[in-house]
Amino acid sequence: MIKMFFKEDWIPKFSDRVIFTLAPMIAFTSLLLAFAIVPVSPGWVVADLNIGILFFLMMAGLAVYAVLFAGWSSNNKYSLLGAMRASAQTLSYEVFLGFP
Repeated sequence: MIKMFFKEDWIPKFSDRVIFTLAPMIAFTSLLLAFAIVPVSPGWVVADLNIGILFFLMMAGLAVYAVLFAGWSSNNKYSLLGAMRASAQTLSYEVFLGFP
């Protein structure tokens, strides 16, 4: 954790700086919200939702946008292709999570 806070933020020269720095925040926030509905113990629940599994899958699906934003914002065609490939794989794996 200490290493993360004191590490230099290196942003590529021709990248879109706002989206490049926003992409990890979107990924972290969506996954934090996804796991906020998971009950840790009977007395300690962050959010009690009737549609908990649907909300979990929806928030986990938002992390795909963070990967796409990170690949697109670097203005490199290979990083965009890699982000599109990773997003397609993630979405194809999430389809089977929704089946009962």
